[in-house]
Amino acid sequence: MTEEEIRKEIRRQRHELADWAEGLSPEQWESRSLCTEWRVRDVIAHVPLATEVRWWELFGPAIRARGDLNVIIRDAAREKARLPYERLVADMRRAAESRRLAPTTTVYEALTDVLVHWQDVTRPLGQTRETPAEAARAGCERLWARKRLFHPRKDLAGYRLVATDTTWTEGEGRLIEAPTATLLLLLTGRLTPESLIR
Repeated sequence: MTEEEIRKEIRRQRHELADWAEGLSPEQWESRSLCTEWRVRDVIAHVPLATEVRWWELFGPAIRARGDLNVIIRDAAREKARLPYERLVADMRRAAESRRLAPTTTVYEALTDVLVHWQDVTRPLGQTRETPAEAARAGCERLWARKRLFHPRKDLAGYRLVATDTTWTEGEGRLIEAPTATLLLLLTGRLTPESLIR
């Protein structure tokens, strides 16, 4: 995918996520997501933050979190999640129209973020979301290549990952075959290798 194609996909995914979130019941907003310790509302709050945060705003949170990026991201999402549902949905729609990226990230991280978080909020609610295979492939390629937040080369050493809906494959060892969207969840630690090996 070209950078412009990725940006269009990010825009589409964020708008559709806003539409989906707008239809949630209060109970669903408070439901647990696939993200450890995050509710659905925390995830919905998190996605637009990529277009809102400025690098100089990270100094204070970084000191409090002792440089732990996962803690910085978690705390920012929880803080924003205190806003009313309507504001969170509106911010998602605003983010869909923005071309801004979070500090040190590219369009690949933004794409991966929204694709994975879609599954984070729909799967626990028993819902399915079709993830475009080529978009998911771009996310898998970026996750495998970059050591940031996730370390799939290390964590999945000894496994060969093969997508069943694209030509993406990486690693050596025990075979794991799955749709690319499912492999995204594996690469980001939402699923374990054992859960996918027949």
